[in-house]
Amino acid sequence: MAYLLDIKDRDIKGNLAVELTDILGIFAEHGSKLSWSILDLQAIGELGKFGNMLDLERKIQDSPAGVTIIWTDLVALAKCLFDIENIVIAGYNAKDNYLPILTPEHPLQDLYKTCEIVIELFEGTTCSIYVRKKELMETINNKYRDVIIKEIE
Repeated sequence: MAYLLDIKDRDIKGNLAVELTDILGIFAEHGSKLSWSILDLQAIGELGKFGNMLDLERKIQDSPAGVTIIWTDLVALAKCLFDIENIVIAGYNAKDNYLPILTPEHPLQDLYKTCEIVIELFEGTTCSIYVRKKELMETINNKYRDVIIKEIE
């Protein structure tokens, strides 16, 4: 059994009250055990060692497999992003040279078949997190106030 969680928490102004750094914090124990790919990114930030935002966005868009990134760099990058329009991040077990792919022919839902964790933030209005582990689902559900949980087989 796997779970898709839609987080609906809002702040006083009605904006989505979900931060990527907080989400990644939930996966701190599991994150370093997985391989990670950023499959979509539109954001504003000061990337420092990660280079130029437009170059990073272009690199991600030019590859169906996005950009692979190690856990510690993903956490550090998340701290550099302060206005995320869209992001899709997949955590997966790297075996047989597998890379997650996000294209019109390979939609987001296909990632649920092959990845352990999929995080999607969309236009500051939607936060969906796919997880395979029940303990992660419960942690997310306990962290946020307004969560819709769908079981996926």
